[in-house]
Amino acid sequence: MRGNRMATILCGECGNCTSAQAETCPDCGYPLAALIGHAPVDGSHVLPTSSREYQLMLALGIGVAAVGVLALLAHSLLAAVLAIASGLGTGLSALLGLWHNTRVR
Repeated sequence: MRGNRMATILCGECGNCTSAQAETCPDCGYPLAALIGHAPVDGSHVLPTSSREYQLMLALGIGVAAVGVLALLAHSLLAAVLAIASGLGTGLSALLGLWHNTRVR
């Protein structure tokens, strides 16, 4: 029975498992054609994090940096520096992830 299995891939946007022959995800419409050549036939490959998750990560980074600004206004220098540095690091990581996932290969 193993030889009759259909090759599947995971959608990079919604995570839906679909046929490797599909041009777009049937759930969200995300284009899959560019990914098909990179997916193994057993469907075990997990695609990079979706851009939606990186956008949430960016929002988290901005929020943490904003907390750092509030800590600075409350005259808590150490907390401010730690929060702002963490927020900026998270935000920059999110921007790099977005850039990496959206560039044309």
